[in-house]
Amino acid sequence: MLTPSAPAPEDYYQNNCCHLFGYVLGRYETLLSAAESQQLRTYLGLGNDAQRLLARLLTRKGPIFRLDKLDYREIADLPAAAAELNNAEMLALQPLHPGDLYLGLLRKDELVQLLKEREIEAKGISSWKKNELTAWFLGRYTDEQLRCLSSSVSKVVGLQNAYVWDLAKLLFFGETHSDWSTFVLNDLGLVQYEAVTALTNQYSDRQTLEQDLEMRRISRMSHMLDDFPELESVLTLKLLSASGDRFFMRRRDRTLMRIAGHLESNNKISRACEIYQHVERHPARERTVRLLTRQGHKAAANQLLETARTQPYSEEEAQFCERFGQRNKGFQPETFEVTIDAVSPNTRIEEQALKYLAAAGGMSFGIHAENTFIRSMTGIIYWSALFAGLPGAFTNPYQAGPNDLYLDDFYSVRESTILALEADLADDQAMRGHIEHILTEKYLVANSLVSWSLFEHVSVEKLFTHIPIGDIRRLAAFLIRRLAQFRTGQPDLLVFHEEGGYELIEVKGPGDQLQPTQRLWFKHFAEMAIPARVMKIKKA
Repeated sequence: MLTPSAPAPEDYYQNNCCHLFGYVLGRYETLLSAAESQQLRTYLGLGNDAQRLLARLLTRKGPIFRLDKLDYREIADLPAAAAELNNAEMLALQPLHPGDLYLGLLRKDELVQLLKEREIEAKGISSWKKNELTAWFLGRYTDEQLRCLSSSVSKVVGLQNAYVWDLAKLLFFGETHSDWSTFVLNDLGLVQYEAVTALTNQYSDRQTLEQDLEMRRISRMSHMLDDFPELESVLTLKLLSASGDRFFMRRRDRTLMRIAGHLESNNKISRACEIYQHVERHPARERTVRLLTRQGHKAAANQLLETARTQPYSEEEAQFCERFGQRNKGFQPETFEVTIDAVSPNTRIEEQALKYLAAAGGMSFGIHAENTFIRSMTGIIYWSALFAGLPGAFTNPYQAGPNDLYLDDFYSVRESTILALEADLADDQAMRGHIEHILTEKYLVANSLVSWSLFEHVSVEKLFTHIPIGDIRRLAAFLIRRLAQFRTGQPDLLVFHEEGGYELIEVKGPGDQLQPTQRLWFKHFAEMAIPARVMKIKKA
């Protein structure tokens, strides 16, 4: 464990690396190439100083580092550690990176000194900005020359075979957005994770791993289309020929949607429509219908609209079919208008709404609880179902929720577990006791649905005083079955009335309209008899 404001133990970062690499070797060695496996094993056999230096560098931005700026109290002989890593081909001396990266390691005064050493007599050199000094060098020297110039100030080192360390992180954490800071946050007690014993491997074989890595590369490249539009045809061809499990296909479809959206924004409408038709999920058909209509192809648009109306991908698509071209069609939630003297651009509209409601009377308490109240109560009530050890759900010990939390079939694969839990909690007293127990036992344990800060603003006792247990039960049961579509779009305000009771209020400022998912929420609120309204704010 770590103690805030106190140095980490000397072997802390080293142990994290050894744990991660050992875990990967233990679970995934059959997926690794001989070279990848050997690199991890070589690290585990290095001396303490070398292990500690690489562990430290893996937590830094890089990709190159000044040797004279590396100073760690736990490393007794840093030059020797760097030499050992160099011999193990894990650290390169003066690596072949572009010259601008080398210049970026130098301070302004060091760049000025290099100029003076070249006997450059430019007027007012000392007043030049660092970017001006850097530009001067870049315009006159090759990358090799810039590396030599920089090395005259300090030796530079860089990680070798960085892809192996990145691969090990991916295999351990399951996602590229998780990194070494996960250990630190957990060991400081800032983030705690649920203990899940039934961990399964994320990849069954090397082919599945390579397939996922390729999809991740394509996804990253799809963000570069503004600068490299010629990539579109290559990426699309690869995507259309790819297939895999439900996790893979979700990433594939999202990438295709991103590419089609890029084409649409660049007025390549036919090509965008062509790609949208390969995505069998909302809003692909909606985008195609809108584009066809805009282009005057009304017959084709109406035919696709009818297909979507007959077999909609989701409730949101069904709502689109009902409302498209027919203003004010579909469910219209109860709405009230208020006038605020001065709508401030510097204060969130939700805070202004709360002040108005407090001043108008009738509200005893209110908070901005957008996407936190219903989600949190759902996460607490269905805690055991969320962390059930189903195959593929958990692949590492540092997960705040299952891998398939927001996939369309999340509920169906857990239906029996969820129904059994609901049967046990059918009695209001049992439900109340269950919620109180989870809040006490799991407080601050990471859960993708639970915002613990909500309970810093409103106690569970206050919630139970104003909100009937039955309403909480219905809201949570609704969301757990529809997380893929309804995890957002929930009302802004949770308001308690002086005379008792509560209300969910969505706040819309001048010109704002309900989003499709928000409109669907209000439709279901009405079906569940949940008090909810839309508050429209007008300028005085």
